Amino acid sequence: MGLTTFLRFPHERQQPAVPSPLGLAWAQRLAESTTPPDAGAQESFARALAVGILAAGAVVYLLSAPALQLLAPPTGWTMLPGMLICLVGLWVTLNGGRRAMFWGLNCAVGFTVVNTFGITLMQGGLVSSGANPIWALVAPIIGGLVFGARDAFAWLAIFLVGMALVVTLPLLGVQLPSPGNDAPQGIMAFNLMMFSAFIVLCLIWFIQQRRIAEAQLREEQRRSEALLLNVLPEKVAERLKAGERVADKHIEASVLFADLVGFTPLSASLEPDAVLRLLDNLFREFDEIAEAHGVEKIKTIGDCYMAAAGVPNMRSDHAVILVRVALEMNKAVAQRDFGGHHVALRIGVHTGPLVAGVIGERRLLYDLWGDTVNVASRMESTGVPGRVHISEQTHAQLNGAFPVEARGKVQVKGKGELHTYFVSEPKHPNPTAPGEPAAQRA
Repeated sequence: MGLTTFLRFPHERQQPAVPSPLGLAWAQRLAESTTPPDAGAQESFARALAVGILAAGAVVYLLSAPALQLLAPPTGWTMLPGMLICLVGLWVTLNGGRRAMFWGLNCAVGFTVVNTFGITLMQGGLVSSGANPIWALVAPIIGGLVFGARDAFAWLAIFLVGMALVVTLPLLGVQLPSPGNDAPQGIMAFNLMMFSAFIVLCLIWFIQQRRIAEAQLREEQRRSEALLLNVLPEKVAERLKAGERVADKHIEASVLFADLVGFTPLSASLEPDAVLRLLDNLFREFDEIAEAHGVEKIKTIGDCYMAAAGVPNMRSDHAVILVRVALEMNKAVAQRDFGGHHVALRIGVHTGPLVAGVIGERRLLYDLWGDTVNVASRMESTGVPGRVHISEQTHAQLNGAFPVEARGKVQVKGKGELHTYFVSEPKHPNPTAPGEPAAQRA
């Protein structure tokens, strides 16, 4: 929030390390150490600016007090309340929440405006005060840097009203006090030097915080993109980021379902953490196998693993490569010991047309639809533990790449009797269909 509006802050920040210029690292560390853990990037940015500005303001007031007391007595003592207000505002900002930061900074800025025009009138006007109203410009500058354009314009309006008051009071016959000094040029030089130094430091601090915010934004974007790529295929993620609706029809692709037989009663005898750890380790290995062959993991459903080849990128060897993945997954389970128990993997593969895409806006999932998906699921449920069960359509795509055993006709729910086959490990490694090139992504 600022003078006119309350700030709304996003959540989850990560403060990247960016070197601070001109020895301002102490202020940066101070701001970071007192920023609440749940503060968003915008609050962190504003809080760090407020800390630097209030600290600089206290120093400026401290330096101005003896100088003004020497050049224009008795106005020097009026600087001490300003220094005290800046220090209190700094303490409130460091120890309070968002509202405390707002009040701490704006009270210090407001006192500066009032004090500036008060000293101007005490010194007899604009000229005799050595252009003292220039200090009131810190209000719109700081308001703009920390809180935004609306607050900058609000403080600018207050500044213009104050200037108009200083100029018009003598014209209206109001007798201002006689100048309390004989050196208006000395005061003007002091004001210009101190004001310039203060504003330059504020701008340097602003640039520093902007660099931190930009680095933080880049890091957040990197993390978001990495998370998105963990959920969606890269090509699909790029299309979604471009605002495109992802809904593709694939003339031919292969789908795999793999289910752990006997895992449900096994999980009942294990602690929840052991169940999750077991599935996590196993499915991580499945992920590595799928990724190594360019196969797309679609999702897991309980202890069932779903993958596909030929989506989202078309490839001519989708059936061959997916059966190879199925055989490697089967081998991975056969070699594992599950807390003293052994379980088997039942795998089904089917080939045909399907629709692939992403629906919804929350918890995005790249999914597949169509009869091909249903038949692949039936190949798994009607299969045999420890074997890779494939449909006739998938068998036709293998072209002798694997040893195949005809199972005969199998009753499949919703499809009637279908000819199906079991696939075994080939005698030679990394099979490809005769005359076919090695598996490549389309």
